[in-house]
Amino acid sequence: MAAPDGGRWIVTTTAGTRPSARVQIQKLDQNGNPTGEPIQADFNPTSMQYSITNTAAQGSGRGRSRAVDESTGKLTMDLVFDTTDSGDDVRNKTEKIALLMRPDASRATPILLVTWGNFSFQGALDQYRETLEFFSPEGMPLRATLSLGFTTVTEQNRTPDKVFAFSSGRTGSIGGRFQATDEAYTYEMPRPPRAAATDAASAMGD
Repeated sequence: MAAPDGGRWIVTTTAGTRPSARVQIQKLDQNGNPTGEPIQADFNPTSMQYSITNTAAQGSGRGRSRAVDESTGKLTMDLVFDTTDSGDDVRNKTEKIALLMRPDASRATPILLVTWGNFSFQGALDQYRETLEFFSPEGMPLRATLSLGFTTVTEQNRTPDKVFAFSSGRTGSIGGRFQATDEAYTYEMPRPPRAAATDAASAMGD
């Protein structure tokens, strides 16, 4: 179970569970419809963090009514990509995500849909850090961890309602059950098989 801590929800899974669904990242068009091929993670993250930040309006401060100008939601996660089986350069995979940071002619980055099972999040990729962790004897990078951050985008100068819902309809699911109300926040995750962690290490090449 998890409870909010300073406006932050932390959703944690257990490393090594064999996924029936994987994290996907897909572009959305101007009408909010998925477009192009989704990018699928090689391995699901072991945790995801979602935080809400309020920006105070000008003129509000200590001793005054704290008016909020804007509220934004941010989703962060680490994704691992691995090509030890094929021996190909892992950057051929990670480059597809890096290009989601490239602005278009209007200097805007694309709106993305991040999904994992019943969980979904819409926002722009504004944080990208790539760590190359494993190399072939010839120096070819074969494994990379991407630290990604996605931020909700203001809709017509208004904060999207989904910022406060964590996912559509105030209900999401990541291999278990996440429930949210105004009074309490709970998250339940079934315990994975004991051998799952060993299987994950083997799949990762460790």
